[in-house]
Formats: sequence, C-alpha cells, structure tokens
Amino acid sequence: MPNKDLCEKDLLRVPAVFASLVNLLLFDNKNVIQPEQIRYLDFSAHFFFNRRLHPLYHDVGAIVLGSKHNLPFLFCFENQTHSDWLMPVRIFCYMAAMFLWQIRQIRATCKNKDPDFPLKRLIPCVIFTLHYGPYVWKPKSFRQLFRYDAYPYLQPFLSDYKINIENIACWDREKIASIHSDFRFVADYCRQMRESGGKTYDPPTEWSMENVEETLMTLAAFSKDGDLKKALYQFIEQFKFYEQKGVVTMSSVIAHIEERGRREAEKTVSGGKEILEPGKERFNAGKRRNAVHPCHSRPENNDRAWMQRPKRLRPAWLLRQHLPKGASLS
Repeated sequence: MPNKDLCEKDLLRVPAVFASLVNLLLFDNKNVIQPEQIRYLDFSAHFFFNRRLHPLYHDVGAIVLGSKHNLPFLFCFENQTHSDWLMPVRIFCYMAAMFLWQIRQIRATCKNKDPDFPLKRLIPCVIFTLHYGPYVWKPKSFRQLFRYDAYPYLQPFLSDYKINIENIACWDREKIASIHSDFRFVADYCRQMRESGGKTYDPPTEWSMENVEETLMTLAAFSKDGDLKKALYQFIEQFKFYEQKGVVTMSSVIAHIEERGRREAEKTVSGGKEILEPGKERFNAGKRRNAVHPCHSRPENNDRAWMQRPKRLRPAWLLRQHLPKGASLS
C-alpha cells in the first residue's frame, strides 16, 4: 500500500488541485489561476556533506505561467504531518535551490542549450508548508533558531526569514467547503479528526469527486480505521472496471461498496455454502464425531447390519436370538 507522503504528492500533482490551493492561499479563493497555467518542474539540487552527496528536492513544485491577471512565478508545497523545528532552515535551502535552478535555465536559454523551461530573468518564488497534524504548529522564524538578542552587534546585518505554514486541520468548515477541488475531502478529514480526537469520521456525501483514485488513496493513507481503509482500497481496485453513471460522491462510493458486499454474500449462499459462526461450526463438528453409527443403534432396527459383520464381532444379544432352542453361549 502506498504511504502517506506519496499519496499527498500524487493529489497535489493534479493541476486542478494545485491551482485551487494557489487561488485559496494567494488570491482569497478567487478564480485567478487556471489548471492550464500549471507546469510541474523538478527543482532538485545536491549538497556535499560529510564526504557524501545528499539530494535536496521539494515535495511538489511548479511554475505558474503568466496571464492577463498575473505574471509568472514559482510555487512549491511542502507536506508535513509532524512539526519540525528545523523547517526554517529547510525552507531556506529549498528557496536557494529554486533560484539556482532559475540561474541554470537562464544560462541555458541564453546559450540555446535546450533548457527545462526558457527563462530570461529571475522570477519570484513562494513556498507553503501544509501541516496535516491535529494541533496548531507555530514555527519559529529563521533568526529565532539561535539567540538573536545575544548578538546586538550583529543584528543590523542578520536577515530574518519567515516561513508560510497552513494548519489544515484548523481550517473551519466554510473555508474547506469553498475549495474548488478534491483537496477539500482531505482537509475535512483532518478537521474532523482534530475535533473528535481521532475517533469519528463522517464522510461528506454532498461533494462531487473529480479525481477518485488520488483522493481515495490519500484518505486511505490518512485513515487509522482498518474497515474504512479496506473499503476504500476495494473500491479503488475495481474503479477502472466500474461503469459509473453520473458524478462520484462519497455517498456513491459507500453505496457501491455496500452493494458489492451484498453481491458477494448472495454468491456465497447460492453456492450452497452455509456460513456458520466459529463456535457453531466447532459444535457441529463435535456432534458429527460423537454421532452413533447405524450399526450401534437399537437391535430391532439393525439385525441385518449386525449379521453382516464377522461372527466374533457380533454382540451376545444378537447371538442369543439366533441360537437353537435349549442351546447356550457358555
């Protein structure tokens, strides 16, 4: 089964989901960025530490193409389930990697060396960290990681760096419902887990689902309920062969899973197999072991069966019945 990190990335790699979150976070949920403007890119870089080369890459990054409403810019998402006190340093490194990538593209464009994306100048970069944990994460700024007040002679020369954190589980119901993509299912799940202490989840049945596989895989990866996880995986396995009529909602998903279970139960019964509880099955097996053989039943009903057995195995009462008058077994 895929892990949580991979499922989060797969969902964010859907252009409609990516564009809806950019609109929500940057443009007050106005429909400014369209899915057609999203171009996913690899901003990976490497650094040498302790005699080893280490990769440095983002979770999901893309360039948002310009339009009549906006100029082009780079946007990246970082997924976090737990807080990390070194997140300001990580974001600082990710930002540096994005600008290094731009420098390589500008040089390749000027020299006509087939760049990954043609650029002639540097463009802004924005990074948001999506925190899915059930608590509020208030990260420190870059200069709060060290004793900033203890260096008054360096303060005029030290730059601060603020990171953008979104605590998904703390979004309210209205904000989540306003999201124009399937990410609202994940956000609503995180909200319910926080409010119920991880005990209950009531799937929203009125929202339509566009990216069924990516959304259900993410919910299954997040869920700690074994029954819900199994049901979602069962639906995903047969989704490609499912002749769906109309839009897909969580209500239709649950109804389809229940219908599939009912058909399997009917198939088992029609096949002549009786479904017994474990205790009942053991009890019936014991009755079969302790059942009286026909030859051991009452003599008046089974004389013929006993007479077919060897003489030495015939009981005394049967031999007495067939003795001549006046004879005895002694």
